[in-house]
Amino acid sequence: MPEPSDLFAMLVFSIIGIIAFRSAKRECQPARLVISMALMLYPYFISSGLWLWVAGIALTGGLFVFKE
Repeated sequence: MPEPSDLFAMLVFSIIGIIAFRSAKRECQPARLVISMALMLYPYFISSGLWLWVAGIALTGGLFVFKE
């Protein structure tokens, strides 16, 4: 059973991914589209709470780096 902080991380970064996906799709930005899909899918593959937060923050930062 996941911890509440893990569920919160999954929820927060998935919502960020959904919002970024819609924005990237509308503006035709393929790099941000891939990162946003990764934000929505990575919680299914990472089970450690610390790594959920680290990967989510890194991918969210990637959205700002690849902003065209």
